[in-house]
Amino acid sequence: MFEQVFRFVMVGGGAAATHMAVVIALVEALRAGGGDEPGDAVKLACNLGGFLVAVGVSYFGHRNFTFGSTKSHGRAAPQFLAVALTGFVLNEGMFWALLRFTALSYQLALFLVLGAVAALTFALSRLWVFAR
Repeated sequence: MFEQVFRFVMVGGGAAATHMAVVIALVEALRAGGGDEPGDAVKLACNLGGFLVAVGVSYFGHRNFTFGSTKSHGRAAPQFLAVALTGFVLNEGMFWALLRFTALSYQLALFLVLGAVAALTFALSRLWVFAR
């Protein structure tokens, strides 16, 4: 199991880095275009963009490297999507709360949220999506 957790952290770290890079690129591009700090709603929309890019990295990395699953894409992909969407709803809610009620930078808030949701994603992926 240690090896699987290590692989999950590697793949998840890559997916999280992808997610964060997209969010930061979008927020900063919008800031450069308008000059003002984008509001929370814009940052939440950028978070959706980051999720949409990172979910593919996460699915294929976890399916092939972390869990070495042979389950068909027809079965695994919908299950993974359900887990990913559940994680995103939690992600978006926690991200909103941190943006709204703390003075944390959006980058730090997102980093904390991605880490918090990772444990749930691992458990559901291991026990349901890619279970043997």
